[in-house]
Amino acid sequence: MLDSSVIDNRETQQAQSRARKKFGLIGLGFISDRHRKAIKDTNNDLWVACDIEETKRHKLFDPENIGMDPPVAFEKKYQDLKKHDIDCVSICTPNHLHKSMCDCFQDKTVICEKPLFLNSEECDEVNGNINVVQQLRYDKGLQKEITDIIENAVFCDVQLRINVCRGEWYF
Repeated sequence: MLDSSVIDNRETQQAQSRARKKFGLIGLGFISDRHRKAIKDTNNDLWVACDIEETKRHKLFDPENIGMDPPVAFEKKYQDLKKHDIDCVSICTPNHLHKSMCDCFQDKTVICEKPLFLNSEECDEVNGNINVVQQLRYDKGLQKEITDIIENAVFCDVQLRINVCRGEWYF
């Protein structure tokens, strides 16, 4: 039989693991709205947002984003997020910035857009709790292509290369 203090300790730990997390969001480009919505939908809080272009700050208060609370703070440099008591960092920036940002937040849970890094050597160097987003897995065209490959294949290796071109609207 377990001691009551052990049970109380477990219940406290479970409650803490279910507690709302404070998020930092780096980058306010196109995909950041999905991250903001996911933070809200998972019952967490956007605590601080960051973008080098302060003009993107208006996006946090856009009438189309009704129901999404604005963050408590806004920073221009991603390193300044370290001044805030946050649990998680969501990285929505151009690909070449991912490695340095992940390195900066090794002590946090990181959610990063893909590709995570530019080469396999960078993957070997990273430490921390890093999670990669791959939202294209829900793309109907991509799903059809993969289904066609699987249905028409006998036994073979399949390599899939996805090239996504983005204009200035994305950033």
